[in-house]
Order: sequence, then C-alpha cells, then structure tokens
Amino acid sequence: MQFQVSTNTWIEIFFLPPPFSSHLYSSTILPSFLILGNRRCVDCGASNPQWASLSFGVLLCINCSGHHRHLGVNVSKVRSITMDTWTNSDVLAMLEGGNVQLNEFYSRHALSPSSSLSEEDNRCVIKNRYRTNAAKFYRKNLAHHVLRIEKEGKYKGREAYR
Repeated sequence: MQFQVSTNTWIEIFFLPPPFSSHLYSSTILPSFLILGNRRCVDCGASNPQWASLSFGVLLCINCSGHHRHLGVNVSKVRSITMDTWTNSDVLAMLEGGNVQLNEFYSRHALSPSSSLSEEDNRCVIKNRYRTNAAKFYRKNLAHHVLRIEKEGKYKGREAYR
C-alpha cells in the first residue's frame, strides 16, 4: 500500500497476505513519525516517544504510556512501537490520528493544559481528559473511520479523508 504524506514524500506500507494479515511488524509504524507533532509525547512533550495509544492514534513517552495503561484498555490501548506487533487497523489508527489532531480536539473542548493553571492542575487535566465524554467520542469516531477505510480496501492518505 502506497500513500502520499506530503507533496514530496511517499510512504509504502505492506499489509501481509493471509494467514499473516492480522499482524504487522512494528517497523511499519515509523511513518507515523512523519505526521506533524508526532516526534514528541502527546501528553508531556518528551522527545522521541516510543509508545502509542492505538485508541487515540497518538505517540507517548514511556512515563505517559504507564498512565495510559493504568486507564485500562477500554480507554487507551497501548503498544510499543518497537517491541509489539500491529494489526492493519492499528497502523491505520496511527496514520489517521496524530498528536496535533488530538491536542486540537482537546483544545476545542477545553481539555488542554493552560498557562493560567498550576503545574499540578495541568497534570490533572491531562490525566483526566481521557475519561471524558469528549474522549469517548474521539475514540469511537477514530475507530469508525478506520473501519470505513479498511472496508474500502485502499488507504489514500490523510488528506483524502479530511
């Protein structure tokens, strides 16, 4: 599968044929680093995140991945980008999600850190925002969107679905 990330960058993703189609090796998730904002943890801003929340299509540092694991898989399904295997839908969730997209969504719903809040209050905002109705809405819509792309059978790139 080939798709265009920007006008000059093409990425090729290979989905394995049956009986291997349910899993991909984690190296295929590396294109998600090319998505604007994905070179830093979505929650704390640490560089070079090595974990992902498949439920939200975002990248996380190891500390924040622990917080997401604590939320439970019904809220945030966490995978290592180097040690775990990935399904086709996992990869699509990462390609269609993105740290900037989620942070902009949270901003619109007043669920982002603020300079007017203390550091501890901002940590609480980040920690609690994943359990809100807005987060549930985002998760469900991302999952539905990924399912629609899978049914089409061809990924056309982020811009084709915006």
